[in-house]
Amino acid sequence: GPPAVVGRVARAIERRRAEGDGDWELTDDVEGAHVVVVAARDGEGLRAVRARRERGERFVVVAYVDEVDGGLWRRAEQLGADRVVNVGALTKVLAEIMSAPEEVARGLVVARVSEVAGRLGVIATFEAGGGPWMLRRVEGRWVCLEARCPHQGASLDSVSCEDGLLTCEAHGSQFDCVSGARCRGPADRDLWALSVVVEGDAIVVRGVDAAVRQER
Repeated sequence: GPPAVVGRVARAIERRRAEGDGDWELTDDVEGAHVVVVAARDGEGLRAVRARRERGERFVVVAYVDEVDGGLWRRAEQLGADRVVNVGALTKVLAEIMSAPEEVARGLVVARVSEVAGRLGVIATFEAGGGPWMLRRVEGRWVCLEARCPHQGASLDSVSCEDGLLTCEAHGSQFDCVSGARCRGPADRDLWALSVVVEGDAIVVRGVDAAVRQER
């Protein structure tokens, strides 16, 4: 990468070494790195690391921007960057990530606050990790739950939240609208729930990988 960016990455490694974590080293081996730094404008580079992720490898992708460009930022998110940061914050953010890289869950942008403001109920549905999910607005909160009943797979994305409960129209299983907790069978488990955070205008869900691992 550009010398200025390489220098920022090197300083992040120096910070970790100063704190007793000497396991990090600078490399241009994209295929082997645990934390990959790539320019947000480098579509080819982002597609390459996405292909690596699709092979089941676990690592962190940090994309950096050196100009004010919301479209570029959003594109990097859509291509799979875990974090997108201004180049000036790169050293600080990298040092934080390297302190606990396994805790940096891949974030998936599923909606924009500006596009769904004022809406209630199901805001968006999407596929991730081999299954359907639904983003809901419940009592002023963003909630992301599995969109099919664990009993026999009936769809839940058209079910309204009534008295705090989602009731499966197929066989009557009930779940808490916010937590996804099972309240009544025949379903024998809770709905998987993903963490939802708002980062600027983006509504981001995290934890798809963990939910898939539990299901398997």
